[in-house]
Amino acid sequence: MENKTALVTGATGYVGSLLVRRLADTQWAVKVLVRSKDKAKLMPWADLINDSQECESGRVVVIEGDALNQFDLDRALEGVDVAWYLLHSMGNDRAFVEEERLMAQMFAQAVKRALTERIVYLGALAPHGEKSLHLESRRQVGRILESSGALTIGLSAGLVVGDRSASFAMLRHLAERLPLIVAPRWMHNRITPISEKDLLYLLESAGTVEVEESRLFDIGSAEEISYVEMLTRYVTHFHLGRKRIWTAPIGNARVASWVIGLLTPVDRHLAEPLVESMVHDTVVAEWDFSTVVGEPLGGLDDLDEAFAATALSISPHRWRKIIFAVSASVAATATMASAFMRVNSPWYQRLPKTSLKPPRWVFPIVWTVLYADLALTGALTLADIGEADPSDMSSASVTAEMTAEEKRFIAAGVANLALNAAWPLLFFKLRHLPAAAIECALLATSSIDLVRRVGKINAGRGVVLSPYALWTTYATLLTTRIAAKARHNDCG
Repeated sequence: MENKTALVTGATGYVGSLLVRRLADTQWAVKVLVRSKDKAKLMPWADLINDSQECESGRVVVIEGDALNQFDLDRALEGVDVAWYLLHSMGNDRAFVEEERLMAQMFAQAVKRALTERIVYLGALAPHGEKSLHLESRRQVGRILESSGALTIGLSAGLVVGDRSASFAMLRHLAERLPLIVAPRWMHNRITPISEKDLLYLLESAGTVEVEESRLFDIGSAEEISYVEMLTRYVTHFHLGRKRIWTAPIGNARVASWVIGLLTPVDRHLAEPLVESMVHDTVVAEWDFSTVVGEPLGGLDDLDEAFAATALSISPHRWRKIIFAVSASVAATATMASAFMRVNSPWYQRLPKTSLKPPRWVFPIVWTVLYADLALTGALTLADIGEADPSDMSSASVTAEMTAEEKRFIAAGVANLALNAAWPLLFFKLRHLPAAAIECALLATSSIDLVRRVGKINAGRGVVLSPYALWTTYATLLTTRIAAKARHNDCG
């Protein structure tokens, strides 16, 4: 292949970042259009950046700009032979559809001005008549790009099995974290997944393959399975034990995405359009592109080979270790606290009455629920802190920072549990009410800080954990009130 120049848009995203490296390794001169040059310097291909802005084989030129700015597009497309269009807005309303349409129109016009020979576009598998805004927008973008006059090759792919794939991350974390999976009925829909390796091979091949006219091709692995079967295969492949998968009549994408947002690192706003794209079969209808370019060395990966490739960068058993450690710590705290708790003791019954004091039966119920809440939200948050953002390819370069954040969260959690166990010791065992009131105030402060830390990682979980902070704040008011009345009675 004679030396050619490529432009990759979406180069800091999952697929784009991997494609930049692959193209450079095969001696393309690569240009990338990014919003932030600083973020580009965190990418896996940062060592290939050519600061001189000269287009050279095997090197990357970074153009900082906006895909909605005509001048920036013209700079990026100058001298480009093939443009890979990987720009994609994620959303679930008409606003993101309009943004995608406008980006595609401006790009097509810039391609026409630059006389770029070819556009390679990544779309999504979708059946005819499917009503998802997410997938309909993908089809619309493809039609707009074809209007550029350049040879346009669109590749429609389904779920990508890779460590930074948001769809795969969503499914794998559900498989890892749930002992029992209650899945919507549409989880029985059929899909044709594709491995990361095969997707990159086909995307690169689309830049040089000889085709007569612009066309959209379906691509995928040789396997057609359901989402439920994929979950089961994942559990079996990584030996995650026996898991029951039940289906339920859950059809609302918003509800499903809210649950996914609570249980996995995938943000619910990203999950919703992904869920909407799952409510119909998304399978390969034709294999023409694989016939034209040929299969990669060793053939297309099956699902188990794709899973095996991800094992180098994910840890399927990490969740088990975290939930066990966090649950054991919370259970030990609950055991210590209950050993000193004496709400039925004559001494407690003789304490001054206050309207804030709840019935005795409330304590075991409330604390059982709160301890379970603390264990689950704490484990999920700790697990997410150590997980890379599936949409952020720069995460590998901030390992030290993530580890430090993980340590800070653990320290905050341990401090909270220590304060939690100490309060009943001071109140019921030592009967030092002023000290108990001060210590309870520290516990409430620590609990509020813990909710803040959890909410920073996942806003929904912060809301779920907030009753713990409210209860410890209430306990502070109750303890302070009892201590004040007891002191008054002693003085009297």
